[in-house]
Amino acid sequence: MSFLPPGAAPSEAEITRRRALFDAAGSRFCGVEFVKKDGTLRRMQVQPAKVDRDWWERGLPLEPARRAAWTRARRHPHLIPVWDVRKREPRTVNLRTLRRLAVDGRVHRFAT
Repeated sequence: MSFLPPGAAPSEAEITRRRALFDAAGSRFCGVEFVKKDGTLRRMQVQPAKVDRDWWERGLPLEPARRAAWTRARRHPHLIPVWDVRKREPRTVNLRTLRRLAVDGRVHRFAT
């Protein structure tokens, strides 16, 4: 559990820790809660690894897709692509504004 002062931006180490939790989840279902860019709270059920798997299975051009993913990861390291289970669409979770992540029966809460 992370305890940051209200309004303080999480450190890069904290962003890395949050990303590691998503990476460890793999294709398992997760519940997330984060603040969107417009300030509203979003709750979703997601599968973090499903976006990558589905992308390649649909036959999207590999080299342009790899370059785009690499560029996005470099420019926006705090954003992580996920699969929204209910809407059946890819979405992006902002790790800087992540408030809650539930995976494998454990709930991780974060101050933002």
